[in-house]
Amino acid sequence: MNKACVRHRPLLTEHLLLGTPLPEKLFRHLGQCPDCAREAAEIGAVGRTMRRVDAFARWKAVPQGPVRTVNGTEAPKPTRTGPGRRITLGFAAALVAVAAVVVPLGVRHQQGAGPQVSTAVIRYGEMIGRPWGTEVPVVLSGLSSGETYRLATLGADGARAVGGSVQAASAERFTFRIVTSMDKDAITELIVEDGEGHVIARVPVCPCSV
Repeated sequence: MNKACVRHRPLLTEHLLLGTPLPEKLFRHLGQCPDCAREAAEIGAVGRTMRRVDAFARWKAVPQGPVRTVNGTEAPKPTRTGPGRRITLGFAAALVAVAAVVVPLGVRHQQGAGPQVSTAVIRYGEMIGRPWGTEVPVVLSGLSSGETYRLATLGADGARAVGGSVQAASAERFTFRIVTSMDKDAITELIVEDGEGHVIARVPVCPCSV
């Protein structure tokens, strides 16, 4: 990937997963970059699955027909959730449905005297094999604002390959793409380390296609 791709892809992922329009500059880049256009198609498929799962979940949650209370009167219809809430629910449901392996760690880390936050890493979607290695889309959450974290891939034989680093803007969930020289079929685990080299999150990689 060139520098423009590295700069555009996190924003591309965010817009496609949330279903929001692409900025003009990003739209023009897609027309000029076959790799990012292919990436957009893959992420778009994930986003569509997210919205289908969200719509189904909301349909199942709404009672069909009037609901009677104990005194025989009709209960008021359920209040619709706001768009932000629907997006959040759809995002969580789709991560499980599409490809996710969620690993809630028992490890917690803390910055200052604020509340402790659990760190988690989620793999959402297929790993992408490249001639030079592998790209692994992940979602990270619970990181300390301003801190830098390293990501890596591990193999069954104990081999390790770096997967990039990221500086967290907040503890909120955000997407990231691990870029590693390790072959896709050799990866068995993904890990996140803090600045001191301590593993704070990890997720096993299923050998089968999900």
